Amino acid sequence: MFRISVLFSLFFVACQGIFAQVELSGKVINDLNGEPVFRASVYINNTTIGTVTNEKGEYVLKGITPGKYEIVVSHVGFEMIVYQIIAGKDPMAITFRPVPKVKEMRDILVVTSAQRKKWLEILRINFLGQTSAAEKSRILNEDDIFFVRTGSKEMIKAYSELPLVIENRELGYRVYFELQEFFYDAAVGQTTFYGYSRYEELKDSPGEPAK
Repeated sequence: MFRISVLFSLFFVACQGIFAQVELSGKVINDLNGEPVFRASVYINNTTIGTVTNEKGEYVLKGITPGKYEIVVSHVGFEMIVYQIIAGKDPMAITFRPVPKVKEMRDILVVTSAQRKKWLEILRINFLGQTSAAEKSRILNEDDIFFVRTGSKEMIKAYSELPLVIENRELGYRVYFELQEFFYDAAVGQTTFYGYSRYEELKDSPGEPAK
């Protein structure tokens, strides 16, 4: 669960080339009918290691150093899978069987453009943080953020069905963050949110990505 600025726990995203590396491969299959799931995201949480499945539902994750990790399997039409592995020296093979997602009925708020602008600003400050790096970051798909009724004017609750795409050219990364829930309580100044993230180096960013 994330309770700190998403941007920027970057810092175990480094140093993966100095140890022995192993490979994780397998398939993502619809648990109801056994059909392969095409273009499912499969990645190690909070790292740059990730891929999408091919038409046969196959995936390969390379460059994994020995250790304990969370594997995230995500597709807009299926329930997310978060699976813990302990990587050793030998290649691993895992088949994931996500369940098709049942449409969740959320009490989504329809707000004025001024109110949405205000709430998005609150979300940015509390989600990205208040650092120089955060100030130079952008959420590229804010239209995918939905606000939910909470029953109090002091509280803001939000989520996104699609990964938020956060870009920071200073640090040299694009972050894909699967925001499960964001909650802000103005009365006590408390913010909580959680989700899962994958990092991608920006090829056209000046300098080397931050470690």
